[in-house]
Amino acid sequence: KHVHALPSALLVVTLIDLSQNAAEASATDVALGDTVDHLRGSLAAKRDTRIHLVCLVSHFNVSGEDVDGVNGAAYSAAAEGERVGYLRSKCRLTPGAVTVLRLPIDLDTKSVNVNVAVHSQSIVPLQRLHRTIREVSLQYYLTFARRIKRKLAALQYERNHALLPYAIRYCFKIGMLYEFQGQTEKCVRYLSMGYESLEAFYRFVLRPAANPSMEMGVRYRGKVAKY
Repeated sequence: KHVHALPSALLVVTLIDLSQNAAEASATDVALGDTVDHLRGSLAAKRDTRIHLVCLVSHFNVSGEDVDGVNGAAYSAAAEGERVGYLRSKCRLTPGAVTVLRLPIDLDTKSVNVNVAVHSQSIVPLQRLHRTIREVSLQYYLTFARRIKRKLAALQYERNHALLPYAIRYCFKIGMLYEFQGQTEKCVRYLSMGYESLEAFYRFVLRPAANPSMEMGVRYRGKVAKY
């Protein structure tokens, strides 16, 4: 489910058309705010999934021709800033959770280098979006892994082998979360712990019937299959 169903970040893409009149722009922005609120409400409280808004700006005047006596680029920049600020307020997002891409120039991928640092002065908007979402996603999986590690540390399954199924589950989940972060060494460490716990639990359920009843052993064999 973490691969196919549960996102580490949500990207909401909207079009800001600077040629729209005030009524059309307001209706578009209100509808987007409602959409983002609906998305936010659909997220489980325990999942710290960040929402990032991508604004595609069209009809931005880069020619420098005057509009109503004002430089065209300056006029478009002011209109863009006003719309983006209003949208950010309606969607209840921080400035870092909004990326502005001007069409079509900012969608040119020929010069994009995803390895450039996110705060570099030479980074283009599309690079910054890529790096920002990558960092948000990695932070999501790191926070999630730490939460499961605290559960594992509090389990005390070494003393109570009946809790081993939970340890197996937690170890495999932590290993998977580290794999998503590209941390191979930690991933392998926790997957190994999971297999070791699985082996210990298998020995536990097959122990001589002179100990706890065979009925209990049969019950826990079902848990081995489940986990």
